[in-house]
Amino acid sequence: MVFLGIGWLLLTGLEFVSKQWPPNFTHVRNLDRIYEVLEESDRLEVLVLGNSHAEALDWTEMGVIGTDLGLPWNEAVGVEHQVEALLPDLPGLHTALIAITPITFRWDNDLAGGSSYLFSRRLFHSATPYSGLVNGDWHSYVRGRAYWLVREDNWYRVILGMAGRDPYTEERDHYYNIRMDTVPEALLNEHAENRVALKVARQEEMTAQRPGLERDGYHALSTAIRELQEEGIRVILFTPPYYPRYVELYEEHPAWAEMQVLARRLARKHGVAWHDFSSDTLSLDHTNFRDSDHLNDRGKVLFTRRFVDTVCSDEPPAIVDRPGSVCLSAALNPVTAGTARNLFHWAN
Repeated sequence: MVFLGIGWLLLTGLEFVSKQWPPNFTHVRNLDRIYEVLEESDRLEVLVLGNSHAEALDWTEMGVIGTDLGLPWNEAVGVEHQVEALLPDLPGLHTALIAITPITFRWDNDLAGGSSYLFSRRLFHSATPYSGLVNGDWHSYVRGRAYWLVREDNWYRVILGMAGRDPYTEERDHYYNIRMDTVPEALLNEHAENRVALKVARQEEMTAQRPGLERDGYHALSTAIRELQEEGIRVILFTPPYYPRYVELYEEHPAWAEMQVLARRLARKHGVAWHDFSSDTLSLDHTNFRDSDHLNDRGKVLFTRRFVDTVCSDEPPAIVDRPGSVCLSAALNPVTAGTARNLFHWAN
């Protein structure tokens, strides 16, 4: 027992030290996103789910207590798992926004051809206390639980940090700068061609290995929506703006039309709205993008205003006439108003 106690103290100490300097800054930001959901669980009103394209809204502009859980390469089964895990601990949640993208339905990170596609899954396992596997993926679960001990950088960032050096300077500057920069149209076009080619190639490989993949993605997302609605939570589906060349290239492949068909089917089945902004007028201004399929900070502010105006136009006149994005607030939510859920943390 003494040896077990010493071993436990040693591992706990190593984990504490490791958490001071995560393996890379991208992981830092995504871990922060997950931790924010957990730390604000009692106050959170609106949650965005999906992959990195879900990171398209500006919460200051939105005017509600919300955050996005748009994790890179997060597939439909990942969204289903996150809803099942988080929902019991989100008593104030009244609206869930789910990003529908070209890889929402036809994507499986287990078949993506590299462990780098699984890092969001491992981060979620690491940051949350919830059990449960995604697609029976024990390896990612174990790697996630041991994330702070079995580090991909072999503790290099910890050594830098303990030596008094900031291990994230370059990555952090790059992370924030690209979200503010204006990208030339030639680079956006080049990014679109490379990005779509990569995704389409992966999707074709995945479909060859697992026929019916898109049906599995559809059913996973449908389950997530049903579970949210059973708790009185309003669900809104949306597709964010993309740079025109990205849409033009993706429209040449079946995944794009499939996304639209399945999104409409989900909307009809569950009685929810799907707002497709993929070719919105915001897309025509290249200064709104940091790359061909992600908005920059300026684009996010403009899109949030457009998103709120569009969503609020679907509401009753008494709600639409109120200023700002109040139509997304708990007190006026036509789905959750009057339910047993505690909806008024925003007023505290």
